[in-house]
Amino acid sequence: MQKAVPMLRMPRVLELTGLSRPVLYRLVKKGKFPKPKQVSPNVIAWPESVIAEWQANLPESTIKSCNPKVGAV
Repeated sequence: MQKAVPMLRMPRVLELTGLSRPVLYRLVKKGKFPKPKQVSPNVIAWPESVIAEWQANLPESTIKSCNPKVGAV
């Protein structure tokens, strides 16, 4: 039997990444953020491991180019 994969819904992904919803969708469209999985007709989510991997491999310039407020003093 397979283990259940922890899935993160939009509010949690936004909280963990610090991104806004429009910026997140812009990054998905550009291929710079993983696409969500459709888990039911009205629900999308991301595997927790995919978000952790994205964060670990994130070049600083990716976020700054999409959201200039990140890292601003």
